[in-house]
Amino acid sequence: MELVRVIAAIHRLISLKEIRLPDEYFPAHLSVALIDAVFPSGDAPGAPVPSCAERYCRHFGFESTRHDPWEPPPVEEQETLGDLVGRYEELGPERMRDEVFQVREVVPGTNVDRAECVLAAARQLQANGIDVLQDLSARSRPEVEGILKRSPGCDESMLRRLLTYTGEDDFVWGGEPVRTFVADAVGRASITAEEVEELVRSAAHELILSPRFLDREIWRFGASPGGKA
Repeated sequence: MELVRVIAAIHRLISLKEIRLPDEYFPAHLSVALIDAVFPSGDAPGAPVPSCAERYCRHFGFESTRHDPWEPPPVEEQETLGDLVGRYEELGPERMRDEVFQVREVVPGTNVDRAECVLAAARQLQANGIDVLQDLSARSRPEVEGILKRSPGCDESMLRRLLTYTGEDDFVWGGEPVRTFVADAVGRASITAEEVEELVRSAAHELILSPRFLDREIWRFGASPGGKA
């Protein structure tokens, strides 16, 4: 019954006309996913066009999106987080911000510049043995959360974007907007993240959609003003 209610709320409130995930969900490099996670692009209003990740790739001369959407490039073909850190060391954080990303902005609720957040997160991940896409996918979500929560400026929204961009197609994160949407849909005052993730994944299968896509659409609806089921 709860699954039926969730599907009904999705049909009622969320447009499913465009079911293609944007390019940031298919990064060719972990550095690109990290930059897109720190500098929100398609999932955030008022985002710069082109995205900071696209500017970064154009500046240094490589592609941001992988050719095969379902398989990351071989490790030897990827830019590593060590390469990203090296570019910061060569140009300096200010030139990376002003010349490469071309955005001066702090992470909301902090005094951490987004360009500095990228560098801090890259160093933190690399120090824990995560350098390319395959390294991140081999780690559990709690492990990655534990690593990045020690990084200045890293909040839940950034973590969600990074793990969603680099996750498998059945990835679902029962964060607050998604949890609120599902709880409202089924008429419960509270619901666990695990229950939400299972309901959203099951709803996606019933609707013949990518769970990662449906999770994104519910999150975007729930994070919008008045976004309640």
